[in-house]
Amino acid sequence: MGDAPSSRRDALPSPLRTEGGGRGGDEARLQPDLFAQSSPGTSQHGPVELRPLTRADEALIDRWITQPEIQRWWGDGASAFAEVRLAQESPSAICRIVMVGGKPAGYGHAIDAGLWGSALPEGLQPGTWDVDLFIAEASARGRGAGETALGILIDEVFATTMALAVSVFVSIRNEAAVRIYEKAGFRWVRIWEDPAFGPMWLMVRERGATAATRPRTSSGD
Repeated sequence: MGDAPSSRRDALPSPLRTEGGGRGGDEARLQPDLFAQSSPGTSQHGPVELRPLTRADEALIDRWITQPEIQRWWGDGASAFAEVRLAQESPSAICRIVMVGGKPAGYGHAIDAGLWGSALPEGLQPGTWDVDLFIAEASARGRGAGETALGILIDEVFATTMALAVSVFVSIRNEAAVRIYEKAGFRWVRIWEDPAFGPMWLMVRERGATAATRPRTSSGD
């Protein structure tokens, strides 16, 4: 995904750009039935797991999204942080820190695409969840961690929600990300013009679609 799959950023409707909350504590904003460690996978750098995002991670996220290689696909820091906050405060989102070898290495979330409102491209079916993920720590890049984390996050979406499909929006310039999403079972749908990032591939994976086998470990290993 390179190591930072791209998606639309500044297409957020203006009411969703704010950081306002008012729905209780941070953990309460996450779906209680999703507040659990995800099943682990492996990469060349060690075990890959996803854990819930908490308010204590804000400084870490803030540091990560200032990196030029992250901003290339996620936009400026304020825009990226607003999207993370939107997902964190939504009752229809899964927000995860990517752990590689027991250390925080990146961030990913899945969010009901209906929350984008008018920013959704025509033809995206209701019940689709939009997925975004990046690996920020240089030591974990290029070793399969992003691909493994993506698979774990998708598995969690389909196991814990009624989502009919998951979607990604990938810059047509990010060929490495397109190849990884194809391997993960996504199919090309159309090109969508992002107001901030230009032409993007809309790619979708329906519930029940298969993906190439990726390394996994069981709890008994």
